[in-house]
Amino acid sequence: MAQSASPRAVFSVAVTVEEYTAAARIASLGGGRLRTAWVGFVLLAALTLTIAASLAAYTLAAIGLLLGGGVIALTALCLMQYAFGRTVARNYTVFSATFPTAEVVLWEDMLEYNGAYCRRNEAYALFSRLVESRTLFVLQREDGTFLVIPKRALATTDNAADFLRLTFARKYRKTRG
Repeated sequence: MAQSASPRAVFSVAVTVEEYTAAARIASLGGGRLRTAWVGFVLLAALTLTIAASLAAYTLAAIGLLLGGGVIALTALCLMQYAFGRTVARNYTVFSATFPTAEVVLWEDMLEYNGAYCRRNEAYALFSRLVESRTLFVLQREDGTFLVIPKRALATTDNAADFLRLTFARKYRKTRG
């Protein structure tokens, strides 16, 4: 798509594995699989506590149920975290091969993410949320996928961060991480 106006910002970025992992964690906690893992953990723990409380007359059975349910809940949570780590590592391998260094162009109504082997043009309306952490901007889509823009890449362009915040004003969230 040809643009008639000049872009708001143009910068290059090479996303590191740490930045990609942090962005994946942010995207997952906002509505992805890690969020459901925590919900499952809490529900399983609550169920275990409820059943153990109902067996209060049988102290040994209640203690055994609490220990067994706690072990199952923690094991399920650890397995979900492990699966998340493996998935992120595989996704980063594909991402880094496709976009070893990406040139990001911020237009008035869309974003271009140009790599050595791939080019993405996406309207801002296709993103469901912009999450800002101390070191990253994470552009999330409804399906759980995301684009990551490290803040270190924005150091040369002062207005790019402000432009992103203004563009996603209704879909903006800031995190501590």
